[in-house]
Amino acid sequence: MLYRKIQPYIESYLKSDSNKVLIIDGARQIGKTFIIRYVGQQFFENYIELNFAEDYNGPRLFEQVHTVKDFYFQVSTIAGERMGEKKNTLIFLDEIQAYPHLLTMPCIESLDALEPCGNGNPKPLLCITGARLVNAVPIGGGRHLRLHFAKGGYNYAGIFFSCTPAQLGVRIGQWVDVAFTPQINEFRGRRSVQLLVTDVRPSDPLPLCRALLKNQCIPAWDTVDLYPLRADFAVAWRWLNAPVAFPLEELPARAPMRPEKFCVCLRVMAEMGLAAVDFDGETLRLRPLPTSGKVDLGASKLLQTLRERRQSLL
Repeated sequence: MLYRKIQPYIESYLKSDSNKVLIIDGARQIGKTFIIRYVGQQFFENYIELNFAEDYNGPRLFEQVHTVKDFYFQVSTIAGERMGEKKNTLIFLDEIQAYPHLLTMPCIESLDALEPCGNGNPKPLLCITGARLVNAVPIGGGRHLRLHFAKGGYNYAGIFFSCTPAQLGVRIGQWVDVAFTPQINEFRGRRSVQLLVTDVRPSDPLPLCRALLKNQCIPAWDTVDLYPLRADFAVAWRWLNAPVAFPLEELPARAPMRPEKFCVCLRVMAEMGLAAVDFDGETLRLRPLPTSGKVDLGASKLLQTLRERRQSLL
């Protein structure tokens, strides 16, 4: 097994008597799940691992969970025999972003269990990737920004202190990743969820494009905004009028639409015999295929899956 620098930090946390939740964030495919599973199974007699992305794409046992009591009840239905005492049981929640509805006031209030925050215990920092920046309004004499984001039928209000429109670095309508600390905003007797934004950057489409082109299983939350319309397929078909090959890094500049949605169109077209799509991890090779008569794109299994995912979230 490769040694990972984070291992002693996880071990130190698991050996402590802390009541705080340990949140581990990082890029995909770097071994986060593996090292948590490895250390957890070494230290605890009862180890329970829950993958929320798999649950969403399967039985959806946690789709209606909104309280701690509901959560433990659902855990007991699938791993009751491993739910021992606190001192000998570890529950690992993987891919929690698959359930955006968990970003609710009760869930945010539950983060108080992490207090007090300060040196050595920073406030939890979360991230929403591939959201659309809907609006950016200067407030406080132009010194701060009130932001609105949208993803998967959900709208999020946020505030970015000490940031002007010129400093934001992204434009309205652009797809972005937003880092934030969730909080409860109270104004004139009304309480609402608000994102205390710490950074906004243009969303990098290549990781999701790479996964789509490799026919990998993609969490529903990452694909909900990528359902292509008939007009999108028409644009993609006209664009692919001759064989072409280029490095994947060139796709954002070449694609006739949002790169991730273009990759969905390519996968559907390949599935339905309209195009040959070959991707070796670096180079994308595309070729239109001859057809006779009309093709029913609605019969695509991928398109049907995306439609079901979209309808379940919207």
